[in-house]
Amino acid sequence: MKKGASLVELLIYSGLLAVVMLVLYSFYIQVSQQRLYQLYQTSLATNGHQIMFDLQQTIKQATSVSIPAAGSSGSQLSLDGGNLVYTVDADFRLVKTEGDQDFFLTDGEVLVDQITFYRLGPSTANPTIKIELTLKAKGWANNQEQKETWQTAVTLL
Repeated sequence: MKKGASLVELLIYSGLLAVVMLVLYSFYIQVSQQRLYQLYQTSLATNGHQIMFDLQQTIKQATSVSIPAAGSSGSQLSLDGGNLVYTVDADFRLVKTEGDQDFFLTDGEVLVDQITFYRLGPSTANPTIKIELTLKAKGWANNQEQKETWQTAVTLL
């Protein structure tokens, strides 16, 4: 009787082990990509809801709209004589400026793809601001760009 394994048997076992490892690795990659996709979707939704809530509350409490002018639109919103301004910076982050302080409304994983403020209604009393906001995830998952769009309209009280 022979003791031990022959070289052919070792090669067969090594080949089977390599196939099993390849299957497990591809499964791991799929699960990781799906998790990354879910993280981007959650981050987009969280940022979008927080931004829209902040915009709605701030616009309702404002006393006047400086930019955009009546009947026009733009990517900047200026309230209360310029004391409160929403803009997108060079890194595609939404910035809220109150006086001389800047607050970033998007986190590091989310970029502003597009934001448009439309000034509707009368030019003097209680104008309405329509907001269209599109955010995108900084990274991609499953080779898909992650974008989400929100729209709302808010009237000054």
